[in-house]
Amino acid sequence: MTVNKLIDKNNPFKGLASFETQDAVLYQGNENVKLSLLRQLADTNFVALLGDPGSGKTSFLNARIIPTLQDGFIIKGIKDWKIAHLYPGINPIRSLARALAQVDFIRSSPNEKIDPGLIEKFEKILTNKKYGIIEILEEHKLISNCNILLNIDRLDDLFQLKKKGEDSLELDIFLTRIEEVIHQTAYPISTIVSMRSKRSYDLASSFPDRPMFIETINKNQINLPIFSFADLMSTLDFFESKGYLTFDRDVKDHISTYYRAHPISLGEFQHAMRLSVERSIENGRSNISMEDLEAVSGFQNSINNQLEDIYSTFSKEDQNNCRLLFQLLASESDLGFELFMSILEISDFTNIETDVIIQIIEEFVVDECVAIKIEPITGADQRLDHLDYLLDDSKNIITPYSRVSLDDEILIYKWLRLEKWVHDEKENSDIYQSVFTDVSKGEVLYEGEKLRSVLHWYKEVNPQKGWAKRYGINYNLVKEFIDKSEEQFNTAQRILEEEDKSRRRKAKRNILIGIVFFLITIGLILVSIFFTGVAVDQKMEADKSKREASREKVAAEQAMNIAKEQTERAEIASYAAKRDSIRSIEKNREANIAKSQAVNALKQAEYARKDAQLLTERQNVLKIKLTESEKDIENKKIEFQYYATLGQINKICSEVLELAATPISDNLKIGANLIALGYKRLNSLDNPLYNDLIQNFPNSSIKMKAEFQVSEKNLLQAMGNVFQKLDIVLNKELSKIQFGTVLDLNKTKSTLAIGTDQSDIYEMNLPSENKFYDTDFLILNRYVRVREITSGIRSMKYIEEDNLVYGTVDGKIYRNTDQKFADDNTSKGSINGVFNLTDGDVLISNSLGHLTYVQDNLSSGAYDQLPYVDIKHEINAIDFSHKSNIIATNGRLSEIEFWGCPANGDINFKEKIRIEGMTSKVTSLKFIDDKNLIIIGTQEGTLFIYSFLEDEVIFENKSAHLSALTVLALDPLSRFIVSGGRDDKINVWDIDLLSDDYVPIVHQMNQAIQDIAFIGNDWFVSLSRGQSNLGTDRNSVGRMSLWSVDLDLFAKKLAQSEKTWLIEDFEYNDLYQKYIPN
Repeated sequence: MTVNKLIDKNNPFKGLASFETQDAVLYQGNENVKLSLLRQLADTNFVALLGDPGSGKTSFLNARIIPTLQDGFIIKGIKDWKIAHLYPGINPIRSLARALAQVDFIRSSPNEKIDPGLIEKFEKILTNKKYGIIEILEEHKLISNCNILLNIDRLDDLFQLKKKGEDSLELDIFLTRIEEVIHQTAYPISTIVSMRSKRSYDLASSFPDRPMFIETINKNQINLPIFSFADLMSTLDFFESKGYLTFDRDVKDHISTYYRAHPISLGEFQHAMRLSVERSIENGRSNISMEDLEAVSGFQNSINNQLEDIYSTFSKEDQNNCRLLFQLLASESDLGFELFMSILEISDFTNIETDVIIQIIEEFVVDECVAIKIEPITGADQRLDHLDYLLDDSKNIITPYSRVSLDDEILIYKWLRLEKWVHDEKENSDIYQSVFTDVSKGEVLYEGEKLRSVLHWYKEVNPQKGWAKRYGINYNLVKEFIDKSEEQFNTAQRILEEEDKSRRRKAKRNILIGIVFFLITIGLILVSIFFTGVAVDQKMEADKSKREASREKVAAEQAMNIAKEQTERAEIASYAAKRDSIRSIEKNREANIAKSQAVNALKQAEYARKDAQLLTERQNVLKIKLTESEKDIENKKIEFQYYATLGQINKICSEVLELAATPISDNLKIGANLIALGYKRLNSLDNPLYNDLIQNFPNSSIKMKAEFQVSEKNLLQAMGNVFQKLDIVLNKELSKIQFGTVLDLNKTKSTLAIGTDQSDIYEMNLPSENKFYDTDFLILNRYVRVREITSGIRSMKYIEEDNLVYGTVDGKIYRNTDQKFADDNTSKGSINGVFNLTDGDVLISNSLGHLTYVQDNLSSGAYDQLPYVDIKHEINAIDFSHKSNIIATNGRLSEIEFWGCPANGDINFKEKIRIEGMTSKVTSLKFIDDKNLIIIGTQEGTLFIYSFLEDEVIFENKSAHLSALTVLALDPLSRFIVSGGRDDKINVWDIDLLSDDYVPIVHQMNQAIQDIAFIGNDWFVSLSRGQSNLGTDRNSVGRMSLWSVDLDLFAKKLAQSEKTWLIEDFEYNDLYQKYIPN
């Protein structure tokens, strides 16, 4: 195939090049993602767009989001937008300054050249001023009449920048500037960052000093899924409707068939279709035929074949130079491939002349290929080297100072030659670094088998000084070590040739590099200040009441004295009146007056008595309030003690997780003793003092119960982490099970079956009465004969008591260990579901969308297979409701389909429901029959719970898992949902406690979860396997683990291995006081 230039006006496909803003009309699809992103941007002014390599993150933003904003999308009442495009690169501050200087509110028109002095000015403001971006916008008065968008592409390359040890100060300033914009609300500034999905997991370890930044990204993520089949078809239909092109029916049929087995990324689709259109145009046609698509090698190989064509034009010498160049640009590291690298650096590392490198790169940067990308010139050396660039907007000017990188990580997976080069480079670097490690440790010179293998590698690869320099290795030391080893070996061979044959030592050293960092931070309860303040306020109020009561008591006593005195006066006056009446009638008038005065005095006395009574009653009320205040203060002290103990437990859990992150023996022993101490302190809270407070004081009770549940959850989480690494007896037995893929429980016989990728089937006994804490697992049977008749096992189910039916990855179905259960599927789709129906019947599903009903023929003792039902799309997730005889499967896009499955085997479509807010495909389903619910897990890691009674989603957690949620399990009592995902996490959800702010128990593994099964009311087991870039790592043996949802039972199980970890008087030993919170 010859690579020719295309006529862009006749070819609407972009190939590997990103869509630009002007290409908006050509980009069809991802409408739901667009709406979700715009809603989130309006709500929070920040979005982190995540996607896999080749998913088209840059194209989606350029062609879907930015045109929508520029068309008048209103945020904060403003519809006008100015866009600053930014790729941080190796000089992020310089790149940010350039992006702001390029925005058209700085220039009068897009064609106006950028003022270099303005870039320098902005760079100084960003570096030295307190609020860099805000001050630039304020100075130019740019924020009064328009929204501003910072569009930051490939933010995750900063991880690699930090790893390489570049200018940490510049990186820190850059992140500070971005945080300032994200967290402010006064100015109409919005930010979108894009990054690769797999790198989002490295946020915490890469930037541990920026928890708010990490939390903001985690809370505002939107995943860009792989292009849907509907979007692919709508693209073709749109081009046909516009009269650009026409597509033969067989092309569309091929896309439909191919997509069901191999989802197509945007890059693959655009590349293959662009080359197909090019071929059609060369032949003078505007219709695209299957012949055109096949001629460019289809979606699977078009990228590979185009790059192979370019590679084949090089001389042998330049082919070798091309290999060295791409190995350097695509070299593996913890985070992916390297950042942009200058041609001078490439020359230094590869010993290739710069002009040769430039000639090779030029073949890979043309519009037809775009395999290599050139970084815009921003560095001082580059500007001096090519000053004219400052007055030229061309993208592909290449000088020795130009910095280049692979345009997209998808190239590594689609160019087969490059994939092999990357693998070879990884092997070579590992061997070379291993030798250097031995030299650094002062190891003795190599001899025997190890020397022969290293010499064979050394002479075949012939590593050069520049290559070794790239890995920071002293080339001369390694070369001298290998030369001396060879010289010593040759000498020994000559002297002791015969003796050496029998004594030759064979040395093989495997260096296993495994770093497991789990940072789980637990918020500490800081309530002491609050409660102390409340107590002091209440004490002051009580003292005030006491003083008022004392004053009123004195007033009452005075009133009583007055009343008594007035009563005595009244009696004297009455006596005098009678005496005067007898003595003299003339004094009658005075007597009547005196009598009237006496009556008034009596009234006054009564008033005084009543006032005294009211004062006494008020005094009693104040005494009661004082008693209540004192009691409340005492309760607050008790409540504070309760929270303080919970805080200690939470600190213990944090300490345990930190220790378990480095699982050496001493750390695990200390962690186990800390867990035992935390469990002891949690149990200490079950006493009358606290129980009385919880039972009789509702205001305190609610919070105390909630905080107790948090600490209990933290303790269970930390306990599971330590237990998995410490229970040697259990782990030794479970480690016999390797390459596990699927589980099923035989409740009648109390056995557990485990199927594997190696086609083994294990059966294990289970302790009776749920007593897993005092009994060990034992493997009863291991069936290896099935290897002769089947491949990897993907689904399995006990049928009746003794029949074990299982399905394989290549579509075979078997019963027990050697009996064919059903005919082969002509489609060979992987068997992803086996369900036990009534009367021994079986339902089977495969990945290509076939549902097969197999009936138990009671008269013959055989099984009758009915014709399968094709549901017309692939099955990613399936479950069966025994309550209603209904099958649930994933539908298209955001739909779930339901199929009836009556006893006669007549499988029929019932209905489908649309799940609002679901933007990626369904990967797992689970009925909760007794609650009329269904649980849904998605490829983005979202967990939904849908209620059939309410006909809507009643619970949604978008961050349940960081990647695909692949496994769902339900305990026998329908209390707990357990979910597992490719993010290596097992989450336990308490169904009765679910709410918007609910946080599940998280058990962090270091391998993706394959299957989960409950083996009792309170215990479950999990299978996990390692992951590669293409899915499950076939070389990973995986592990099987035991878990409990009950803290007390889990603690008993941990105590079973106490003799291996118990430290006497741990709590009082001075050696361990630094681990124990006070």
